[in-house]
Amino acid sequence: MATVSTKTAAGAAKTSKAENTTSETEKAIETANTAPEEVVKLVYVGPTLPNGQLKQNSIFEGTEKEIKEELKKVLEKYPLAEKMLVPVRKLAEAKRKAGTAGNIMNKWYADIASGMEKEFKEE
Repeated sequence: MATVSTKTAAGAAKTSKAENTTSETEKAIETANTAPEEVVKLVYVGPTLPNGQLKQNSIFEGTEKEIKEELKKVLEKYPLAEKMLVPVRKLAEAKRKAGTAGNIMNKWYADIASGMEKEFKEE
């Protein structure tokens, strides 16, 4: 798009530079919005769920969206199981936290386990 301007040459140069910066910024935003999701490795550190639905220390690789889609039925039944999916690089810390009383991961672990007990009592 052409624009008519009565600015000085110095002013035009500044305007041109600003326009280029804006379009570069827009390109960066578009690239960020269309970039493929990052592939991650997640480990489930919660208790093993009944009937082999989800085993402790199971490793999943893919985008977070793909992993959640794969575990959709399990996560509907045990929503806290999603919070027990941690990146492999944080595995040791997450296991320690899950085994330490007073820690939120320990509470989630216990809540999942108690949810399984309720399920067995109902059957």
